[in-house]
Amino acid sequence: MAKWSFLYTNSVFRKLLNSEREENGDPNSFHLKLGAEGYRIQSRVLRIPTRWGAFSSGPYALQAYEGSQLALLFFYILLWFIYVLPALALANWIGLCSVGLTWITSRAIAFMIACYWLGMIFDPRRSNPRFHDTRLQPGWREQHVQDRLRQLSLRQRELNLWLRRNALEREKLQLEKEYRMDLQQKIEKDVLDKGRESVLQDMIDIMQSTASSKSH
Repeated sequence: MAKWSFLYTNSVFRKLLNSEREENGDPNSFHLKLGAEGYRIQSRVLRIPTRWGAFSSGPYALQAYEGSQLALLFFYILLWFIYVLPALALANWIGLCSVGLTWITSRAIAFMIACYWLGMIFDPRRSNPRFHDTRLQPGWREQHVQDRLRQLSLRQRELNLWLRRNALEREKLQLEKEYRMDLQQKIEKDVLDKGRESVLQDMIDIMQSTASSKSH
């Protein structure tokens, strides 16, 4: 068993194999993120209905459970690439068998994903009444609503900060534009004033040269 101990001490494997709940009873944050992001991709990108998908909109404990099952799928795929694929490559090299590594890998991963997806669709723990009865404490609906409101409040605060930052940037750009226009006008005025002075000076020089020529 010692040679397999790294599966439980390695940070990546440990994060994938952790329970869907923390020690204090809260949903595992990593699995919760996996479940929430999976639902976002499933509903907004792939447009798959929740009934036929592997993820749901909540509550958080259910999303953490769904995320833990996705993490388990990632764990099996990693095991395939770490152990099974090198073993098949070695078997091909020494002549024990002759299989297409790309072909068998694609089929194996497709089979794992199909089994995972069907298992999640028909998973009895994802049936809302049973899940709520067995995994959630009384008052979970109020807590869920409060969590959603807290998320919306944080999102609104982020949007307000973003709008305020944009307003400051626009004000800064407007001030820079006004400064450049004032500077340009000042330069043009200085050029015109210097032009008039040079013309007057030329006229004075011409008049003085004409008067001196007449006196001679």
